[in-house]
Amino acid sequence: AAAVTSLLRRCPDRASAEAAPVFVGATGGARDALKQARRKTTTTNGSSTADAAPGDSSSVDVGALFAALEAALRRRLSTSTIRTVEVSVLDGADEARYELQAARHALGDAGVGLLAGGGKSVQLADKDGARAASIPLDTFAGHELVDRRGGSVGATLYDWECRRRTTNALHPRLRGDRLDGRIAVVELAAKTLRIALEHEAASAASSASVAGTPTSASTETTTSSSPEDYIVVARDDAFRAVEALRRDLSQRKGRLGYDDTLHLVYATQVAAVLDLAFAPTATFVVLHDVPHRRKPGGASSSSMTPPASWPLGFYLRHRGL
Repeated sequence: AAAVTSLLRRCPDRASAEAAPVFVGATGGARDALKQARRKTTTTNGSSTADAAPGDSSSVDVGALFAALEAALRRRLSTSTIRTVEVSVLDGADEARYELQAARHALGDAGVGLLAGGGKSVQLADKDGARAASIPLDTFAGHELVDRRGGSVGATLYDWECRRRTTNALHPRLRGDRLDGRIAVVELAAKTLRIALEHEAASAASSASVAGTPTSASTETTTSSSPEDYIVVARDDAFRAVEALRRDLSQRKGRLGYDDTLHLVYATQVAAVLDLAFAPTATFVVLHDVPHRRKPGGASSSSMTPPASWPLGFYLRHRGL
């Protein structure tokens, strides 16, 4: 109910000029919850059957749930606005491929792979999308663990869990090979890398100030010519930065505040994925949440693209863009 309410708040109140198809995809935590309920889900234009054990008190009629979502959308948006409604559970690899499509569009570069996510899952894919995976890394569980056990112990336990889940998820999907080449980093993974790099730069400046030596612009070697769009950083440099952020936050005395706990959890996630999933020669192109669309020749346009997330990738693929 909360997810539906949140979705409807993002819907326009007035009808658009042209009726359009609407696609609603369950990803991350919603996908995991439906899988745990052991339900066979279908789109709302067909019948739905449940595969839970008879008498299962936790059973939910997914077909009815999806039909209710469609009805709610149609109530919020006039009938003339919606041509069709399809509700489905997205496979984790498909979610990663849609995000890859969106990241390529945002960068104007069809030769990048993907690192995305945060919240309930992390997605990655190679440049062709042939090897793609969604890793179930639960940020909320990590936050609770750090709150309960403290920064040092909580982060260590969560690191073990992230590495276990990452290894299990990647073994069948990546066939033992680490991803290499240029990797677009979007969503909360990108935010975490930016925070880590800023933390590293601030620490270096502070150390230089204490030593009485002039500070240097150490980020020049990793920052692109258009830092308002994205930064470029080598895999080993990225890993060193997130590991330093994770270490420094976990070693702080006393109870961490909400933001620091969140940064510690995300840094733990990203460090595990960087270490296990990507080759040392990989290079990361870290986007802002809403990057500028680049024009031919490298100039930035004044218009902004939507965030590089799976809905944008879904739209682009189904429009043949």
